[in-house]
Amino acid sequence: MKKFITLFYLFVLILLSSCAHESDSFSGIKELEPTAEVAIRTRTNLGEPPSRLPVHVYAFNTAGQCVTYQMLTNPGEQLSLTLPAGNYTISALAGASSDRYIIPDLSNAMTTSPLELIDPEGKHAELEVGRANITLNDGEHKELALTVSHVVAQVKFSVFDLPENITEVKMSLQPLQGVLRMDGLFDDTQYGSASVPLTKSPTENRWTTDSVFVFPSKGDVTINIVLTDTDGDRNYAYNTSFEINANYKYDIAATYKSGSPDINGIITGSDWEGEEQYEFIFGGNSYRAGDFYRNCYILHVEKGTDNNATLFLLSPKQWECTDTIGVKKLKAEYEQFGITNWEILSIEEATKLNELCTQKLEQLNNLFKEHGNTPFREDDSKYFYMPENGNIRAFQLKGTFSTQTITKGNKYMLRFLKKQQIKY
Repeated sequence: MKKFITLFYLFVLILLSSCAHESDSFSGIKELEPTAEVAIRTRTNLGEPPSRLPVHVYAFNTAGQCVTYQMLTNPGEQLSLTLPAGNYTISALAGASSDRYIIPDLSNAMTTSPLELIDPEGKHAELEVGRANITLNDGEHKELALTVSHVVAQVKFSVFDLPENITEVKMSLQPLQGVLRMDGLFDDTQYGSASVPLTKSPTENRWTTDSVFVFPSKGDVTINIVLTDTDGDRNYAYNTSFEINANYKYDIAATYKSGSPDINGIITGSDWEGEEQYEFIFGGNSYRAGDFYRNCYILHVEKGTDNNATLFLLSPKQWECTDTIGVKKLKAEYEQFGITNWEILSIEEATKLNELCTQKLEQLNNLFKEHGNTPFREDDSKYFYMPENGNIRAFQLKGTFSTQTITKGNKYMLRFLKKQQIKY
């Protein structure tokens, strides 16, 4: 009997010991041993290492938890992550510094964690983001080339021809994306805006900003302008028909005309993502021949379809030449209030200008002087124009329209023309 009891107790102890080990293996969260490795190299769309440092690299599991985090501080640096087998989202954030942003780390980062500015009124840095989903098997080694691209747009504002009593100008954009998550995606439930004060030029009637970085818009963007004078603020809001997209550069200019500002913008994507240009104007007034656009005289307006139009602008400056050498170089370099790609007058435009100057050259020159433009010569000076055959010739500015070939040693005048595409 005693032998049986002893064997019974021994059996119970063995059973309890086995259960205890089994209980230990399933209590709490089971930590998996790292068995796989992924080597990560970050690069831009051009195949180069990100120039915006530091680069924060996160690995998130399928539950959205950060399982490992590393920070790259040197260009071209490569990192290696050792992880348990499984499915992961690898996210890289470039350009976010700890002196500007609150940056989640391994202890608190989730896929949905927001990247927050320390100063809620602060401006964003030139942020780049890359993300990829990967699957790692036991004992596997993978190499991942993670491409990062701008998650912000670069925007520059200008306002022209404001009344002299304006003391402050502010422009803003809305609605924009409000929150960037640590997995590189935007939180679509959040909305944001960007507001920028402008500075007046000491030499011309133009208010401008330096370039700022903003999150992309949520649909078509609204531009708001606040003008401040001694009587207080005047607010203008315009609903556009375009979006602000990440990885593009935008130049947005407003021209104040007859008490109501017309907005026009040049949207370019230079070395960020392709090339794109778009002009838009809206407000209460349309332009006519004889008006000034960005301080340039409008010789002619050609209406198109869908509220599009072409303004034929005369350059505010003119030059004296003895031959055609250097005209192409001057044409390529000349810029007026952000307007580039000027041309030499065609025969049609030269004819219109001759007719105008024949009828009212004195009045035209007075207008030019009022706007700070160089007036036309009132003698019998000849001006350059470009026939269809591409050989520059000269025409008589006023009187009966006549042309002549260029004679070396004679003096000629050069005034450019720009065909500016706009949308009302």
